[in-house]
Parts: sequence; C-alpha cells; structure tokens
Amino acid sequence: MAGPHFANTTENLPRSEQFADFRREAEVFGVRCSTLNGREDEGFARRVSGYAAGPCVVMSFQTEAYLQRQDAAARTSELDHWMIGLWRRGSGDFDIDGRSIRAQAGQLHLQSVLNSHEGRYNGQEITFLLLPRDALKGLEAPLDLRCKTDSSNAFHPLLHEYIRILWDKLPDALPGDFAAIGDATLAMVRACMMKSPDFIAAANAPIIATQLALAKKLIAAQLESPALNAQTVANQLAMSRRQLCTIFEPEGGVDRFIRASRLKVCRSKIAAAGNDQTIVSIANALGFDNMASFGRQFRSQFGLSPSEVKGLGVTPPGPERFAEWAKGRLPS
Repeated sequence: MAGPHFANTTENLPRSEQFADFRREAEVFGVRCSTLNGREDEGFARRVSGYAAGPCVVMSFQTEAYLQRQDAAARTSELDHWMIGLWRRGSGDFDIDGRSIRAQAGQLHLQSVLNSHEGRYNGQEITFLLLPRDALKGLEAPLDLRCKTDSSNAFHPLLHEYIRILWDKLPDALPGDFAAIGDATLAMVRACMMKSPDFIAAANAPIIATQLALAKKLIAAQLESPALNAQTVANQLAMSRRQLCTIFEPEGGVDRFIRASRLKVCRSKIAAAGNDQTIVSIANALGFDNMASFGRQFRSQFGLSPSEVKGLGVTPPGPERFAEWAKGRLPS
C-alpha cells in the first residue's frame, strides 16, 4: 500500500504556531485566512494529503473552522487550476457573486484557485480534484461560469461517486498507474460536465470496475458465511440485485463468482503443506455439504480432484493493478 505523494499537518507544531502556519500557506494563493475569534494562539488542526496523477492532483483537506477572503496582493503562486471539492464532512458558507451559497456534505463545489470563494469553512473534510486549465480545453468558459454560481448540481451525479471511490482506492496504486488515473479523471470530469450520454458511457467503466472490486472484497470477507448470496451483497453495496448482476456479468454471474471463490479458498487450504484439516471439514466450512457435488465442481474448475491437490502447495495470487481500474478493467 502506497503512502500519499505529499502530506502536511499542524499536529507536530506548537499550538501557538499552528494557525499562523496555515495562514502563511494560504497567502501564497492569494487567500487571507483568520480564526473565528480573532486569536491565532489557541491551536488549529489541519491535515492535507494527496497524490499527483498525471496533470491532476487528488487531495484530502481537513481543517477546523476558519474565515477566508481574497487578497490578490499576497499571491505569489501562478497556479491556474480549477478545484472540484467533494464535501465529505462539515459545511461552508460562501458569498458568490452577491449570493449566499452553502456547500455541505455529499455535495460538489467548484471554484478557481485564482478566484477562491470568500466565506466561512465550518470545520470540514473535502476531497479535491485540482485540474489545470490546459487539460480541459474547450471547457474553460462553462467551468469559469459555474465557479460564479451554485455549482452543487453542475456535474452529473456520477462524479460524486467517482471522486469518493478514487480517493479510497489511491493507496492501492502502483507508481506506473498514475498517468492512467489522471487520464481517467479528466475523461470523467469532461463527461460529467457535458452530461452527454455518450461521454458518460465512455467514462463509466472506472465506476463499474470499482463497484465490482468492492463487491469482490465483500464476498471474500464472507465466504464462510452461509448467508452469503447475491442479495446480501447487493444490500451491503446499497444497490439493487439487478445492478449487482449486471456488473458481475463478465464473471458469469454473482452466484457463480461466489462458488468459484469458495472453491479457490478450498483449493488453497487443501493444498497447503502441513494442513491437518480434512478435505471434508474444509469443504463444509465453505458451504459445500454434498461431497460428491463438491468433488465434481472442484475437478471442473481445477482439473484435479481434491485428494490430488492435497499437499501440492499454494501459489499466491498477484496484486490487482490500479491502472486496470482506471482503464475500466480489473482482473479477478
């Protein structure tokens, strides 16, 4: 599991210096920050971490409450990016073109680094996409316009899910994966901004692949549960059984995947050198009560009987590649 490419926190600073450190960093981008009570010596929790993915940056931003306003004279950075923030916790109240706008958990909020919104952050956790202008040619005008309005409904809802899953999956990425992640992210943003069925269909692959990966993890954790079936997995993923069956079509269906996964675990346990468990006890623990049927299914999947496999040893599976997820393909 890879750590973030960059991380910054005030936790290791003296409490009296924590807000000042945050304030100085914000000033680089032409933003003046202040505490709610005007005091800077009472401590200020801030955690920032993120990953560079091609031309994009994916970043988690967590702070206590504070006020911010623009101060172009303080700016030293020429960073010209849009920021799409998925608010995962907390809220913010902003003055945007003379209107009061609230951003809150579950919503997307779009702004420009060069023209950050003035207002109050009420203590929050936000997952940001930082997107350079030259990576989204043709969308400059509509994105700039959306920065001056309530942008909570500016994008197709698919983008909410994509950003959430993207951040949760980034620790699994390998160094060679990040270019593909950046490409997939830009394609998703473009599709969700245009709201075109063709664009959405083309960019939907990473979401489907990720839902499939999450479902597989849930299944793997419950293989010994007699209650495991397509409906229980669908309930845990908050989707319909029909949706679950659709994403499992490449695997031959949910029930077939569960059975194949149980057989793989049986094979590993039976093959493990020194395993003093009997074949019957291993099969029973994984839901196979009819040994004749178990034997036929085992031979059909592996080409050997359970007794022929016993003691052969186990070949560990290779790691899943994050780049395959970004392309919409995730191997079993």
